[in-house]
Amino acid sequence: MELNVLGTSKVALAICKRLVERSHTVRFVVSRSKENAQRFVEDLGEGVATTYEELKMLSGVVFVAVPDSAIAQVYEWTKDKILPGSCLIHFSGFHSSKIFADWEKLGFHRASMHPNLSFADPTVALLNLSNCIFGVEGDPEGLKTAIKLVEDISNKYVVLSEDGKISYHLAAVLCSNFVVGLAALAEKIYGESGVEDSRELMSNLIGSVAQNIKAKGVAGSLTGPVARGDWEVVNKEGELFKSIFPQFTTFYDQMVELLRRLKEGRL
Repeated sequence: MELNVLGTSKVALAICKRLVERSHTVRFVVSRSKENAQRFVEDLGEGVATTYEELKMLSGVVFVAVPDSAIAQVYEWTKDKILPGSCLIHFSGFHSSKIFADWEKLGFHRASMHPNLSFADPTVALLNLSNCIFGVEGDPEGLKTAIKLVEDISNKYVVLSEDGKISYHLAAVLCSNFVVGLAALAEKIYGESGVEDSRELMSNLIGSVAQNIKAKGVAGSLTGPVARGDWEVVNKEGELFKSIFPQFTTFYDQMVELLRRLKEGRL
């Protein structure tokens, strides 16, 4: 397929690299900054860098690869320069593709394909992209196009309802961003214990939990003092947690209650 990119995000670059390897072609890369667009093209190894002001017409697949808050605005800037029959696809987990207003009247197809993957490090993301599960939705033709592209990236996807995107994205935030927050707490406590660099330790531990969730489900992966009913340990460690993080005095108790309910099947 012929691909065009509005924006120069790390997500778009990784996805385009993977698709170019699968014989898709990137024609235009568009940014407010010609330098940013040129850098994207150089990293990708193909495409023509341009700005929104210089842009003439686009056709084929148009990736809208900008922050969630800018999708509607960028669409307004460019919709008159996109030929009917084109398919607009964004990568947001929060917004549905209905954010492309008047898509049907303008003769477009629409879809979204959200990668369930951390892009904090683009090199790591690209290595893991072949195993990434995408959340996809769109109008019938747009959804077909998104699925074809995902099949060439990882062939792993879940089809979402347009009205379920917020719930879907919240779940993804809990699985990824909240885990980073918990790791930040753990890192400080590891430091209190004398462990100077706990990154590998935490990575291995979190990875083993992820493997257990895949094999046994969430409830079957619970281990530790709450799962064993070792309340003396739970209480002693709660006192330590509250002394280190007095600003989060209720957090530990709330997490213990969550785990207790999970153990008892009451969540």
